[in-house]
Amino acid sequence: MKSQIADRHTHAVPSAVNQSLAINSALRKALRVMAVISLFVFALNLAAPKAQANLISNGGFESTSSPAPGSFLTVQPTGWQCTNSVVCNEAGEVFSPGTADGMPCLLNYCVYGPFPATSPAGGNFLGVDACYNQGSGACRAGYVTIYQNVSGLKPGGTYSLTFYQAAGQWRGYSGPTNDQWEVALGNICIVNCGSGFVGDIQYSQIMNDASHGVVPWEQVTLNFTLPSNVGPDGVLSFVPRSDVSVPPIVFLDGIDLEETPEPATLLTFGSSLIGLSAVGLRRHLTRSKVASVSNDTGIAS
Repeated sequence: MKSQIADRHTHAVPSAVNQSLAINSALRKALRVMAVISLFVFALNLAAPKAQANLISNGGFESTSSPAPGSFLTVQPTGWQCTNSVVCNEAGEVFSPGTADGMPCLLNYCVYGPFPATSPAGGNFLGVDACYNQGSGACRAGYVTIYQNVSGLKPGGTYSLTFYQAAGQWRGYSGPTNDQWEVALGNICIVNCGSGFVGDIQYSQIMNDASHGVVPWEQVTLNFTLPSNVGPDGVLSFVPRSDVSVPPIVFLDGIDLEETPEPATLLTFGSSLIGLSAVGLRRHLTRSKVASVSNDTGIAS
C-alpha cells in the first residue's frame, strides 16, 4: 500500500510540473494576444473620425448681401462685422475669384500679381489693408477688427481654429513687409471694442512679403483655451497686422472653429475590458492548475 502511494506521488510530481509549465505557456500566449488587441483598439481610436461642428458661419465669405467683389460694408458678408467703418469701406474688400490682382482694380484696390485666383477653400475671400490711412513709416498695431459672434462655447474649453492666409502689396507702393493675423477668442472683440477683454489671443505665422511680391495661401492652425469666466457666448476676432505702412494687404479665407474633442472613451473601455479579461484568465488558469495537481496526487479539492 505504501509502495502504491509513493509510486502515485512520484508520478504526480512530474505531471504537476508539466501541467504548470503548460498553463504558464498558455497564459503568456493569451497575454500576448491581449496586448495585440490593446494596440488594435488604440489604433482604432486614433483612426476613428471625430466629427465636430464648425462654430463659425460663412467662414468662406460666400454668403453676402451684395455680390462680390466689393468693399466689406458694401458686400456685407453674412455673420461678420467690422469695427472701423473707414477701413472696411475703403480698404477692406471681399474679393471674388481672380479679382485680387485684376485690372482695372476694384476701387484702385488690388495687389501686384500674379496672385492666386482663390484660396484652397475656393470662392470668395477677404483682404484688408493692415495699415490703411496711417501714412508712411511704422504701422500702428491693431487698427481694425473683423469679427463674428460665437455661441455654444464652454467655459474652460479648448478650441482649434484653422484658416487660410496670404499677403500682397497694394499696387503703386513699394517696400517689403512682414504680415500676420492677430486672432482672439473671448468675451468681446479686441480692437475698438472697449476694455475688459477676457479670453485667449494667438498669432498666425509671419508672412515675409517682398516689395511688389505675393505670399501664396497657406493654412494656419491655432489652439485656444477659454478662461473659466468666459460664458457660452463669445467673439472670434481677426486683426490684420504688419510692420510697415507701404501698404500691406492681408488675406483671409476658409475659417473653421471647432471644439477640441475630449479623449474618446473607446480606448479606456477597451483597456479596462482587456485588463479584466487578463485577471479572469489568470484566475481560471490558476484554478485549473490546482485542480490538475490535486487530481494527480489523489487529494480531493
